[in-house]
Amino acid sequence: GVALALILLIATLWRDRRLPMQGLLAFGILLMPWLLFATLYFGSPIPVSMQAKLIVYGWGVKAHFPNILPLLTHLFANPFGAVIGIGNVAFLYALWKCKLDDRWLLFPYIAMLIHYAGMGLSKVFLFGWYFVPPTPMLYLFGVLGWEFLLRGRYKGGYGITAMGAVLVAGLMMGTLSVPRVAKTLRQGQAEENSLRIPIGVWLKERAKSTDRVMLEPIGYIGYYSGLTMLDTVGLISPEVLPFYRSDILSPYHEIWLRFQPEWVLLRTGEGQALAQYEATLPREQRLNEHYENVMQFGVPTQGGSSPAFVLWKRR
Repeated sequence: GVALALILLIATLWRDRRLPMQGLLAFGILLMPWLLFATLYFGSPIPVSMQAKLIVYGWGVKAHFPNILPLLTHLFANPFGAVIGIGNVAFLYALWKCKLDDRWLLFPYIAMLIHYAGMGLSKVFLFGWYFVPPTPMLYLFGVLGWEFLLRGRYKGGYGITAMGAVLVAGLMMGTLSVPRVAKTLRQGQAEENSLRIPIGVWLKERAKSTDRVMLEPIGYIGYYSGLTMLDTVGLISPEVLPFYRSDILSPYHEIWLRFQPEWVLLRTGEGQALAQYEATLPREQRLNEHYENVMQFGVPTQGGSSPAFVLWKRR
């Protein structure tokens, strides 16, 4: 967001050759209430979740740029993505050859590249919603690139305006991307309804109102349980971030040992990894010596239920 604002300012200076005082004033009036509130309430206008994700998702990852290949695969490793990718290359070529008069489009293109670079060069997991902001620009530039290719091959024909490109890109997104996204959202919501909401309700009915729960999926479970969440990723619990260091082999072990929450909710794989690590420690430092396995939660299947979460209660 900050990069986009700076790029828009540079683009305006390049276009008008003067400082846009009215625009800066309007921008400041809109932004100042948030800056003041966030600084007073949170201590910083930059969300703590940014620091948390950079620290936690970077912990234990040895590769310098693990997301570059997955990002490119997600964007272009399908027929539709390949068409859009070719169009984007053609668009850049058209700008370089000055055959497109709308050279100001280079500025939003740079903003789009910065967004993708942030995803590709970081070690943060590529969540699906990270792809949303730049997608309309990616499609628009792809369509404009194909417009240049077709116009260059068929002189005088197949030329479309920028407005036409916007319409075509919108139709492509609506017919090809939106249904796929909607299906993904329905699947994700079904898991929340059948798994995480019941966990939150179960805790609300059995836990004390002052209890704390150590877990990662804080959203629905925190809302429906009404309990204090000890977030293992640090999005709302920055006190756990010091335990994500290269000399610490199991942050989860250090977190429960340090804060002693009343409940610990672990995914099946997280619990297995923790047990494997704690098998090398003295018994008095193991989770199962201080906590009792009280419940398992799973996703309903045809064969019954596949365990997804294990809930521990402090003895």
